[in-house]
Amino acid sequence: MKTLRIACLVAVLALSACGDRTIHSGDLTLSRNPAEFPQDFPPELVYPSGKPKLLGVLDTAGFWSPAQYAVLIETTDQAETVIDHYLNLLKRDNWQILQSRHFEKDGKTVIVAESFVQQTVTIVVEDGEAARVKLYLKKSSDD
Repeated sequence: MKTLRIACLVAVLALSACGDRTIHSGDLTLSRNPAEFPQDFPPELVYPSGKPKLLGVLDTAGFWSPAQYAVLIETTDQAETVIDHYLNLLKRDNWQILQSRHFEKDGKTVIVAESFVQQTVTIVVEDGEAARVKLYLKKSSDD
């Protein structure tokens, strides 16, 4: 996951410096304001009234190591509404919530959950009048 975050940071800097909407670099693809998500990305994880601003995909093209995703979504909804939505969604879809914690000092809430198909999602919701949502989706560890 750390590798994906570093790669996304480098790609964000490159993307902001050019007018193109998508950058491909080896196994990494970064899209600004994506019109659609890859077919295997769970659409229910995209916040309903949110606008995806950035999508990073690290695709190792292996059956046993599926793609990893990093998504930045902006919404005009308040953070509490967004957090309630994700907690209800994860419970409804039988994700096991591993952690749900608010960090007052940083103004962020972090939710970590695992699905029955061995995927782990980390959802970071930043407080504010308009919330920002960061989603990190990857295959759960096999060990």
